Amino acid sequence: MDAHALVATCQPVARRLGTTTGSFYWHFADRQDLLSALLALWEDQETTQAVAALATISDPMAQLVALGRRAYTRASRGARRPARGR
Repeated sequence: MDAHALVATCQPVARRLGTTTGSFYWHFADRQDLLSALLALWEDQETTQAVAALATISDPMAQLVALGRRAYTRASRGARRPARGR
């Protein structure tokens, strides 16, 4: 991907974050670097932290209930976000 195409794909992200593409590149080498960071954050929040929290519960049924509550709570938060126009 040439540099101009890369800037074009990162501009909407920078705009959405209320920053410039220069600031974007200060934090991330490229778009793939951003995606890798997002995936690592998601994995930590949605997997590592969830497993650690469930490990503190000894009863398997209580673990299942806690997992269901966690999933429902996260899904309901996402459902309340306002729709964004293009």
